[in-house]
Amino acid sequence: MEHHKHRRPGQIGLFTDEGKLENDSATYVNGKAWIPRWSGNVSLPFSGVQPLIPQSGFRLTKRAGRGTVSVKEMPSKENYYTLSILIDDNANPGTSFYDITIEW
Repeated sequence: MEHHKHRRPGQIGLFTDEGKLENDSATYVNGKAWIPRWSGNVSLPFSGVQPLIPQSGFRLTKRAGRGTVSVKEMPSKENYYTLSILIDDNANPGTSFYDITIEW
């Protein structure tokens, strides 16, 4: 996932005096809870999707949430067959719920 402004998905809690984020919230992938870990604006990949997402022939649908959701990078040999999704809600600060479906 890629996210540019405001709190990132999974980080809806508050920071403690020690700078630790509390109350992380899970992202669900095929019913499996995942708390994204971030490197800058890009989350570390979620692995374990079976069967693998194909290089073409899939559909990304935003079922709920604000802003836009789009494919940032298609799966390829060069990126180890990683699908990268951009959630763009820059115009809307604050937390929000998203329901995104990828079908293949």
